[in-house]
Amino acid sequence: MIYIVGDSHQHAFEFNSLFTCKTIGAATAHNLKNKISTNNSNKKLFDIVNSINKEKDIIILVLGEIDCRIHIYYQFKKQGEKLTLLDLIQKTICNYGEVMLQIKDIGIKFVICGIPPAGWELNLNHYPYYASPETHSQIYYYFNQELKAYCKALGYPFLDIYSKTVGPDGHITPEYAEDQVHLNLKAQPLLIELLKEQKIL
Repeated sequence: MIYIVGDSHQHAFEFNSLFTCKTIGAATAHNLKNKISTNNSNKKLFDIVNSINKEKDIIILVLGEIDCRIHIYYQFKKQGEKLTLLDLIQKTICNYGEVMLQIKDIGIKFVICGIPPAGWELNLNHYPYYASPETHSQIYYYFNQELKAYCKALGYPFLDIYSKTVGPDGHITPEYAEDQVHLNLKAQPLLIELLKEQKIL
């Protein structure tokens, strides 16, 4: 069984007999390691992790898009630009990596799915700091590249869905856009192709 676990971006892989999709709410990669958080994402994740078959099942983690759309730029501005965007991206990935290590230590096979490209969603929640489309596309690009390098360095399988769905402007190719943020079901064959390249399927 292949479980796809994450925020709302796991919905692009539903309605496929190969996958069982489970959401842990609007989780961020940065806060996933925290035992206590607004949406209790750590507990939700490890409830799933501890329920699966260690010998047969695989988890694909789909997280990080919310960090890129909202929190990385927000913290960049809130902290007076004392840390660069790349610093904050790397800090987020290191936090995410602590959870990867915990899952590895439990003995669960897991795969990290990269984030989709930037979408076009406006500042619907009226955050005081919200990146421009151009800055968003840069954050998403560097986050995906840094996450990919992090996984490669530690030998974790990585699925680069970003490179398969990005357009020349650094945003989601319209063909693969469900809405202003999410990939649509056309991303499923791309994920399957990536899993085959990793010899997971």
